[in-house]
Amino acid sequence: MELEVVGNAETVNKKKVCKEQHRHMFSDGFVERHDLEQYFWTRSTVDALCRALTFEPALCCLSTPSIAQAFWVQDDRCVPLLDIDTRFSYLPGFRYWDLRDIPSLPLDGGEKFRVLVFDPPFFYIPMNELYRAVLAVCKGDTSTKLLIGFLIREEASLLKVFKDFNLVKTKFVLEYATVKPNKWRNYALYSNVDLPDVTGLGNGIMIFQIFRNDVVSSTAGRPFSELELFLNTFGRCGYGTFS
Repeated sequence: MELEVVGNAETVNKKKVCKEQHRHMFSDGFVERHDLEQYFWTRSTVDALCRALTFEPALCCLSTPSIAQAFWVQDDRCVPLLDIDTRFSYLPGFRYWDLRDIPSLPLDGGEKFRVLVFDPPFFYIPMNELYRAVLAVCKGDTSTKLLIGFLIREEASLLKVFKDFNLVKTKFVLEYATVKPNKWRNYALYSNVDLPDVTGLGNGIMIFQIFRNDVVSSTAGRPFSELELFLNTFGRCGYGTFS
């Protein structure tokens, strides 16, 4: 398929490079930075998360370059990516940041995110440092919506350190491209927000991120009237089922 030429030559060239990298990232020949505990999610995992986050405008990818790349390649959407791996500097939203160096966090004074997607290293950075990094990105606002992938065996430590975020384990299966499928059960996605077809936190209640409200909910048979069109759109797109 030919690349549609939109905008200036520099933008077009970046998209060409990005598309090549997109194919390369998920190929057998791509070398993950295991010295940084870098393991990428599978295409199906990335696609599911991107679908659920499509309507969230204030999103930040923290050590999740595959999410930032998918939005850029598929939707022409520039999502801020905070990552230590400079191989992803071709992404327009890339900002170099070492999680352990809080003062160097490259954020503008007025910049604020509503949702963080985080796939941190599990071992070489202590849990308390991961917490401080997240707290720095969300500027101390623990009501920020957080999706974080982690080892299930470290769940107690994760939930204790991140207790102010009210995280719970979701039903979503995290698939890692270079990890054997029978090992995927060792990982889980933890979150404090319910997203369609992803987190499954609710029990008869679905919670959605939308542009003008932080959180809205609809119970079976009792949707908010102002959201009917929004909910119907989600239903038609396959993002969720509403009664």
